[in-house]
Amino acid sequence: MDIGLIKTAYRELLGHSDFVREAEPELIMDNIPAVEAYTEGGKDSGTLSGTYLYHLSKTCSLLSPNDRVLDLGCGSGILLSMIAQLNPQCQFLGVDLSLPMLEKAKKISNDKGLFNISFREEDICQLSTIKDNSIDVLCSSMALHHLPDLHHLNETFKQISRALKPGGFLYINDFGKLKKEKSIDYFVSRSGLEQNSILAKDYYYSLKAAFSIEEFKKVVSDNLSSDFKVFSTPISPVSVVITNGKKKKNNSLDNSISKMYQRLPKDRKSDFNQLKLFLRISGLNF
Repeated sequence: MDIGLIKTAYRELLGHSDFVREAEPELIMDNIPAVEAYTEGGKDSGTLSGTYLYHLSKTCSLLSPNDRVLDLGCGSGILLSMIAQLNPQCQFLGVDLSLPMLEKAKKISNDKGLFNISFREEDICQLSTIKDNSIDVLCSSMALHHLPDLHHLNETFKQISRALKPGGFLYINDFGKLKKEKSIDYFVSRSGLEQNSILAKDYYYSLKAAFSIEEFKKVVSDNLSSDFKVFSTPISPVSVVITNGKKKKNNSLDNSISKMYQRLPKDRKSDFNQLKLFLRISGLNF
């Protein structure tokens, strides 16, 4: 039994917040070692691979052939490239403000020989090159906490509403604000990132910069229809998903994802399964 988890749940359930949100020290990840560390963490057996595979499986289940897919804050593009490789009949565009991240994303997609993916420097609060109602599926992974404040978060959701086609799908995953700094320390300590000090430090600052569940619900209700829901891991909302998704059956794709799961190291399978369980408890069932 994880006593630390029980203590954390108790603190989060009964306590009051003892810190205010702090924007990340680097709002744009231009630091080359950080770019490399983040990329390594998402690879097949990397520290982030179980979490990546869970969100990959959910995003893929929303796609149909010929869909145009936009990834907000794509970073190094490792997750988007994995999704694009599994869905060759879709067209993918990743946008980010970090030029080193975009260069890494282009290299990863080129190394995979992908022709259905492109990357562009773009502010997700403006999406100035994206036409109205032009995106079938819009996704974003661990990007929104990089925004400086609630105003920019709301502007981003205005752009999401504008860019999505009527009936289009959204899948966003990010961190949620915890109440206690001790809870942040606990999640960093059990993350398996201790062997990668850059990722551990980034995780700490990311949790400090996370928006609250209430803030996410407010920007969603202000800009999107009631079909879009906010889900989070119960009691300790360390993981948040925003979606209107409904799973589309694809046996071939499901088999491919199952094989990817089988190749995960034991600890990364545990990450996948825990995330799946806790988000299912919150109502995310597709």
